[in-house]
Order: sequence, then C-alpha cells, then structure tokens
Amino acid sequence: MVPVDITIWKNGDTTPPTNGVIVKNGDTLTFSVNGTSPPAKPIAPGQPVWYSRQMKSDGTYTPWLAMGTSCTGNQFNFTATNSGIFQVEVVFFGDTNNAIQYIRKKDELRTSWGYMGPGRKSQPDSIGICDTQKQIDIRNEALTYLGSTAYAGNMTIPAEYGFSAEPPNPAAIRCNIFVAHRCCAVGATVPAINGKPLISFYPPLANQWAGIQSTSYIPFNFTTVITDWSLLSTNSYPQPGFIIAHPDPEHNFWMYQAGHCAIIDDDGGGIGAGSDSGTVNKNYLDFYDNTSGCRIYQP
Repeated sequence: MVPVDITIWKNGDTTPPTNGVIVKNGDTLTFSVNGTSPPAKPIAPGQPVWYSRQMKSDGTYTPWLAMGTSCTGNQFNFTATNSGIFQVEVVFFGDTNNAIQYIRKKDELRTSWGYMGPGRKSQPDSIGICDTQKQIDIRNEALTYLGSTAYAGNMTIPAEYGFSAEPPNPAAIRCNIFVAHRCCAVGATVPAINGKPLISFYPPLANQWAGIQSTSYIPFNFTTVITDWSLLSTNSYPQPGFIIAHPDPEHNFWMYQAGHCAIIDDDGGGIGAGSDSGTVNKNYLDFYDNTSGCRIYQP
C-alpha cells in the first residue's frame, strides 16, 4: 500500500497552515497525497478520486460526493465555489470502504486547564471556506485567544470598543463580551444594545444573537435585528467567522440565563469564553443541537 499523506493548503502559500485551512470563496487550494512534495507519477490514470462532504447546521454532514472530474490524481488545484466547512477523503480504485480521510496533524491546544477543544491528532480534519475576508479576520482574531483567561470571572475586562468595563464577578456571563471584542478588534461593528442608557453599554447577549430574545429597548416590541449582523435560517450551512449562539432553553420574559455564544472555527467548533470558567475554548457541544442561531457580518 502506498503511504498517503493528505495535505491541503492555499495555492501560493509556501507551507501548509499550522492552525487549520481557512480561505475565501474564490480562492484556489492545492490538494495533495504527497504532502508538499512535487506531484509523483500517478499510480494509475484517474487515481485516486477525491471526495468531500459539508457540515450541516445540526453538526452532521452531507453524503460524500466526488469533487469533480478534474479532482483526481496525486495533486491538483481546486478553486472554491461553495462556502462552508468540509471534510475530504480519497478513494483508490473505487474502494470506498477503505477511503483515506484528511486528518489533523496535531492535537488541539492544551493548557493547564486541559485541552481547549475536542480535536486530536489523527482525527478527521476540515477546511473552512468563507464568504468574506472579514469572516476570516474574525476567526483568526478569536483563535489567538484560545486558552486565554482574559475573560474569566475573576478578571477585570477593560472598557473597549464602546462597551463598558466589567469588574471581577465569578457569576458573570462573558461570552458575549468576548465575541463583541474580537469582532470589533478587526473592524467589524457590534452595537451596544444592553445596559442602562447613558450609564453602561453592553453587547448583545447570546439569546439575542440566537434570535429568541428581543434586541429592542422598547417594551413588547420584539425584534431580532442586530445592526450589520444577519440572522440566518436554521438550515443554513455553518461557516468560519459566523457568530453561533445557543439559546437558554429555559428562557422566558421574567427569568432566563443568557445562553452561550462563540465564533465558528474552521472545523465548526465555537471559539468562546467558556460558559463556566471563562477560559476561551471550543468545548461547547450544545452548539449543534438544532436550537442554535448563526449570524453573518453583512454591513
């Protein structure tokens, strides 16, 4: 059996990325079973055949489909025409039972708190394709905070980007502040729609990002509008750089928890300030239980 090392990178890059493959729709990717080595002599004409499948809003995947007649052989270039999160595999001589999948080259980041996400070396990996460069910027900015305790309950969060400071409070919910800060850090706008008028200003809560809690100050005027952020239909395909928000199932008018929100990574995981510790991680499985809402930045 010929050793297979599936490697994928943006065409033009000198080396494959170490923090996940993420590109914009219309960019060209290089797919190879030889790592970054030059294309080797084909094993046989048209072999192997490359397949992909796309992540759905409930965390499952579409069926495996051949990528196209031009997507065969040891190495080829492919221009992205569809945005989303994709897994990839190769099949030799029609043997789908022994397909070889694109896998992670290393474990998810680990700190003294443990692993900051579920991904482990040799598990299936993904490539992320975004509609806009701003989504890539938002995701990349969030990723730099993976493992950070800057938003933990015992930390003071300074006033930034038009939002009020947050004093230490172990019971405070800070995932929405993390999301807003990281989006604003790369030039996206997030409105301050919570707090006391003229006194304190806070970003949308997770339930508001998810579309189950009104974003209006006016009583009984229910609206899901968050300026510059479109709420997508529940069957939309996730993309890196989307804000994903899991609402609290116990939400009601008088009493509710705020849910949890994060920024989607190239593998579908939500990068957010942990719902318990505040440490930035990707371990919130409930994001894909069919109740979450996603938003895309569309100024």
